[in-house]
Amino acid sequence: MRRADVITSAGDTQAFAVSLPSQSGEADLAGLQAQLRALKALDTTRRKLTLRPSDALPGQTVVALMDAARADAQGELFPELSLATLTDAPPETP
Repeated sequence: MRRADVITSAGDTQAFAVSLPSQSGEADLAGLQAQLRALKALDTTRRKLTLRPSDALPGQTVVALMDAARADAQGELFPELSLATLTDAPPETP
């Protein structure tokens, strides 16, 4: 993850595109955590994350994603989570 990967920025909000990796058709939670760890390294003080899962994901997968986004084996990632739909508007840019 590089700072150039920022999609939008508005005030204290930044939006990044992070894809959910998969292995054998299953969500690769360790792969997701690796991407989130790289994102966290850009600003270690960030605690909030908004997930925008596909409506096609089963509820139990969304819960697993939320759990994976909160912490990994190295410690805290983004403990303050919220959910949004894909149709929610992204943050406005200044």
